[in-house]
Amino acid sequence: MGTQFEEQCEALLMYLEETAEDERDVDQFLAGLDVAEDHRYDLIEFLSNQGLVKNASGFGDPDCLLSGAGRYQAQQLISQRPARRVAALRTRMLRWLDTESQRVDWSDFLASDHVEYQQQRFTQTEVEHQAEFLYNAGLITAVRVNEAVDGTLRPTLTSRGRDCLVQGGDVAAYLGAGHGPSNTTIRNSQDTHIGSITGGMQAWNSTTVSQVQHNNAAAGYEELVRLVQQLVAQLPERTELTSEAREDIQEAAEDTLDVLAGPEPKPGKIRRLVDGIVGALGRAALPLGQGMAQGVHEGTAKWASEHSQLLLSSLPM
Repeated sequence: MGTQFEEQCEALLMYLEETAEDERDVDQFLAGLDVAEDHRYDLIEFLSNQGLVKNASGFGDPDCLLSGAGRYQAQQLISQRPARRVAALRTRMLRWLDTESQRVDWSDFLASDHVEYQQQRFTQTEVEHQAEFLYNAGLITAVRVNEAVDGTLRPTLTSRGRDCLVQGGDVAAYLGAGHGPSNTTIRNSQDTHIGSITGGMQAWNSTTVSQVQHNNAAAGYEELVRLVQQLVAQLPERTELTSEAREDIQEAAEDTLDVLAGPEPKPGKIRRLVDGIVGALGRAALPLGQGMAQGVHEGTAKWASEHSQLLLSSLPM
């Protein structure tokens, strides 16, 4: 994850791109980002030195305009914003749990400063969705009841979650480095003790245990499952990808595998999910920064294009 200063710079670039000139108030926007008054000029000067904005402050309030390079950078940030937002939320949730306090649920998180991100609040639905993700990834544990989303009742940081924070708090990078659990989804209706064994799973004291493994493919989609699994396996090797791009691709792939492992997946939904992976690959193939070597970009674009074609061609006619 970036520093607070980097997040503030990125937020300003996106604000300048999305706000009409006659409605723009850079000073007020930076104040809303909690940038100290005497640091607002420094932030603009930094972006100006990077060639991303033109300093228009003069002797009045801090102000600036996007340069051509800044507009391109802002557009890239806007396209990546959903994944970056998710990444920031996951890290903040883990950090919030990394205290001595006993958490009953996520209501205190929603009432804290952690819930503000680039002048937009995370919603309860977003928090609950990511709590379930962190729970299934083994980064947090929680009390499970049928009436509550997994990960929402008495959430507690696990040793794996604490290790993720020690390594920087980037959940996608941490899981992509092989620290995550196997691709198995477990659902229980009663308290169940799960113990892992080589090549399988054990469960006892349970009246209902079901598991969905990604190596189970619906008829006709075996090749698609193989290709998606292959794509996920290659992500850690693509070191030129940003953590947000890698997370975007992995989430789209895992959503697809989950549906393909279910009973009688609908072709239309599968097509939309594959389109989601292809879209994530396309965004990842865009230049990842002004200083990036052209050769690296071309290699990434070729890798993304080849996988996109293979995925689309594997869909049943």
